[in-house]
Amino acid sequence: MLSSPSAIYYTVAAIYAISIPGHITFGYQHVDKAVDKIPTSKELALGKATATTAWDMVNSMFATFGKLPYN
Repeated sequence: MLSSPSAIYYTVAAIYAISIPGHITFGYQHVDKAVDKIPTSKELALGKATATTAWDMVNSMFATFGKLPYN
Protein backbone atom coordinates (compact mmCIF):
# COMPACT_ATOMS: atom_id res chain seq x y z
CA MET A 1 0.00 0.00 0.00
CA LEU A 2 1.20 3.48 -0.83
CA SER A 3 1.54 5.48 2.32
CA SER A 4 4.56 7.74 2.06
CA PRO A 5 3.84 11.30 0.95
CA SER A 6 6.26 11.02 -1.99
CA ALA A 7 4.60 7.83 -3.27
CA ILE A 8 1.20 9.48 -3.10
CA TYR A 9 2.60 12.58 -4.82
CA TYR A 10 4.04 10.55 -7.70
CA THR A 11 0.83 8.54 -8.02
CA VAL A 12 -1.28 11.68 -8.24
CA ALA A 13 1.15 13.16 -10.78
CA ALA A 14 0.83 10.02 -12.92
CA ILE A 15 -2.97 10.21 -12.74
CA TYR A 16 -2.85 13.84 -13.88
CA ALA A 17 -0.51 12.96 -16.76
CA ILE A 18 -2.70 10.05 -17.85
CA SER A 19 -5.83 12.25 -17.70
CA ILE A 20 -4.59 14.87 -20.16
CA PRO A 21 -5.36 13.15 -23.51
CA GLY A 22 -8.84 12.10 -22.40
CA HIS A 23 -9.60 15.54 -21.02
CA ILE A 24 -8.51 17.27 -24.23
CA THR A 25 -10.50 14.81 -26.37
CA PHE A 26 -13.61 15.29 -24.23
CA GLY A 27 -13.21 19.05 -24.57
CA TYR A 28 -13.08 18.90 -28.36
CA GLN A 29 -15.95 16.43 -28.63
CA HIS A 30 -18.33 17.88 -26.06
CA VAL A 31 -17.33 21.13 -24.37
CA ASP A 32 -16.53 23.09 -27.53
CA LYS A 33 -19.83 22.02 -29.12
CA ALA A 34 -21.77 22.97 -25.99
CA VAL A 35 -20.09 26.37 -25.75
CA ASP A 36 -20.79 27.00 -29.45
CA LYS A 37 -24.51 26.51 -28.76
CA ILE A 38 -24.55 29.39 -26.26
CA PRO A 39 -26.21 32.31 -28.06
CA THR A 40 -24.00 35.25 -28.94
CA SER A 41 -25.12 38.18 -26.85
CA LYS A 42 -23.53 40.83 -24.71
CA GLU A 43 -25.16 39.30 -21.63
CA LEU A 44 -23.64 35.83 -22.21
CA ALA A 45 -20.29 36.83 -23.77
CA LEU A 46 -18.26 36.69 -20.56
CA GLY A 47 -19.62 33.29 -19.53
CA LYS A 48 -19.07 31.88 -23.02
CA ALA A 49 -15.44 33.04 -23.09
CA THR A 50 -14.81 31.95 -19.52
CA ALA A 51 -16.09 28.40 -20.07
CA THR A 52 -13.52 27.72 -22.79
CA THR A 53 -10.73 29.46 -20.88
CA ALA A 54 -11.50 27.50 -17.71
CA TRP A 55 -11.45 24.19 -19.60
CA ASP A 56 -8.06 25.05 -21.11
CA MET A 57 -6.80 26.12 -17.67
CA VAL A 58 -7.65 22.69 -16.25
CA ASN A 59 -5.70 21.05 -19.09
CA SER A 60 -2.72 23.27 -18.23
CA MET A 61 -3.09 22.39 -14.56
CA PHE A 62 -3.02 18.66 -15.36
CA ALA A 63 0.12 19.15 -17.46
CA THR A 64 1.86 21.21 -14.77
CA PHE A 65 0.99 18.93 -11.87
CA GLY A 66 1.81 15.85 -13.91
CA LYS A 67 5.27 17.17 -14.72
CA LEU A 68 6.24 18.70 -11.35
CA PRO A 69 7.71 15.63 -9.66
CA TYR A 70 9.87 14.85 -12.66
CA ASN A 71 11.72 18.18 -12.78
